[in-house]
Amino acid sequence: MSRVIRIICRGERPCSPALIQCGNIAALRFVIGLFLLLAIAISANAAPAQLAKSDRSLWPLPLNTPNLFDFASTMEALVYAKHINAVDNMSEAELAAWLGLKSVDMNSVHRFSAEMKVRLLRNMRSFWDLYGGWNAFTALSIEQYNLLHNIETSDILTANIWKYFAAQSMEQGVILSEQYTAWYANADSFYAAYAYEQYRLAALFPKITSEILEVNPSEFAGAANNLLSGKHFIMTFDDGPSKHTPATVAALNNAGKTGIFFILKPSLQAYGADTDLNKLYMGMTRAIHGTKHEALTKPERWQDLPEFIKTIRAVTRRGSYATPCYFRPPYGQRTPELVDFLDAQGCRVMLWNIDSQDWQKDITAAEMQDRLTSLILLWRSGIILFHDVQPKAAQALPELWKRFDGAGVKWE
Repeated sequence: MSRVIRIICRGERPCSPALIQCGNIAALRFVIGLFLLLAIAISANAAPAQLAKSDRSLWPLPLNTPNLFDFASTMEALVYAKHINAVDNMSEAELAAWLGLKSVDMNSVHRFSAEMKVRLLRNMRSFWDLYGGWNAFTALSIEQYNLLHNIETSDILTANIWKYFAAQSMEQGVILSEQYTAWYANADSFYAAYAYEQYRLAALFPKITSEILEVNPSEFAGAANNLLSGKHFIMTFDDGPSKHTPATVAALNNAGKTGIFFILKPSLQAYGADTDLNKLYMGMTRAIHGTKHEALTKPERWQDLPEFIKTIRAVTRRGSYATPCYFRPPYGQRTPELVDFLDAQGCRVMLWNIDSQDWQKDITAAEMQDRLTSLILLWRSGIILFHDVQPKAAQALPELWKRFDGAGVKWE
């Protein structure tokens, strides 16, 4: 007989911040119960009509302590897990229809799903360890918990644990307290749209490369969990310099934070070829975005890169410190040959895993804050993409940083 888990926190409103912080067992059982329920959802979602936006005002708790961050992070992951399972249960034809594509690369889709499952399970393991481990969860056997605790990148191990959750969920149920129902409805819609964004990129890969998957292990890809520690986020800015650069740099410096700015040659020429980059980007890392904003998929398109790389690196070295050479290909499109070519120039490709979508006209700075809040909680670490030709980053970042004050988040 299925069990129903209802959160009742000692007569108070369900799951108050104080109870979450002290690791209340009822809250923990609620978390595991919700995950087990969501993991079995298999119905396909209709393709979203717009990009993924969330409404963070519906989340009932603050995010300003490590425990509150971890609890919210786990909740976001639980909802996204539902949509990963939905994709896993689609046929190739169903997936193509959902994504609006004539064909999909199923190898890349399966690869992306596998990598996301490892990422989410690792994130959950961290949360469970923090809040009492196996003893906190009646739904997990000690054997299953130990498997989860020791999870690595093994496809078989990940699949077995994922299947375990799906099987167990058939005997589990959960009733969300009123405190979370509005948030859940919004999060479910958000992650349906976000899954569409992500799986569309995966389905097109490698015919059209992007940030969704690595081309070469040498790439600095935000999705790779082992490159950044937990709650560590690198802020990056493409396409500049522009008239918005001084305000963005000022916002970062005023908050004592740093960012990486990927310079595009035509933008630099338009801004002023004789610009003192060390002064303009005071305290920031300067990197290279290219000599033209085009997909670097053919060798003839990158033959002029060495001279521009040399110019930017020479200017950077005249500053107070030398910086590593990072290169971001426009649109994230590249080939293995380009990566090798850049490696010969002493440059490393840097991608991203969190897209602010700040270039979209349909998203405001406030909406971007909410989108990034949800994705920061979901991913728990990574590289955030902004654009240096947009004003939204300077407008949104101070409030975004404020939301996570005290949560142990590292920004750079």
